[in-house]
Parts: sequence; structure tokens; C-alpha cells
Amino acid sequence: MKTENLYKAGDFLYKLGDKGIKKESQRVFIYTGYITADGYGVLIGFDSDGKLRKSSGYANYQYGNDVRLATEEEIKSFMNEVFNYPDPIREYGRP
Repeated sequence: MKTENLYKAGDFLYKLGDKGIKKESQRVFIYTGYITADGYGVLIGFDSDGKLRKSSGYANYQYGNDVRLATEEEIKSFMNEVFNYPDPIREYGRP
């Protein structure tokens, strides 16, 4: 089974195994549909510092490919975080 066929662009995925994540909702991200050497492409999600980031088109911050589909509850929690994020949402790799 190929990894590329498991998920489609726009799926909400849940990153497994990150111990440094501040909130469970920050493990959820929206998948771009592409897999690179860094892992699953992220349209929007939280970086390792807990900052909400959008894709810059050249990299992502979901490493290791250890993911599953997010549950409805996880998606709702993630969406709530996005709607209530207090800072501007910047591209990955920018301060």
C-alpha cells in the first residue's frame, strides 16, 4: 500500500507522537496532497513552537509521516483554534 494513496488533499490529519505539542488540537493540520522528504505537506497547521502557520509552498513542518485521519471532535477543536488565533497567520519559516 502506497502512502500517497492513504489521504487526499484537504483531509484533516492528526500527527502522532509529538511530545512538545502544547494542546491536542495543535496536532491537527490540513493536508496539501503532497508528500516530500520532510513528511506530509501542510496547508495550515501549528509548528513545533505552537504558532499557527500556513504553507510557504516549499516546505512543511509535519515530519515522520506518523499520522491518521483526525476525528470530528479534533477537527472542531482545531477549527476553533484557527478562528480564535490571536496573531497574524504567517508562512512557515517566517518569524
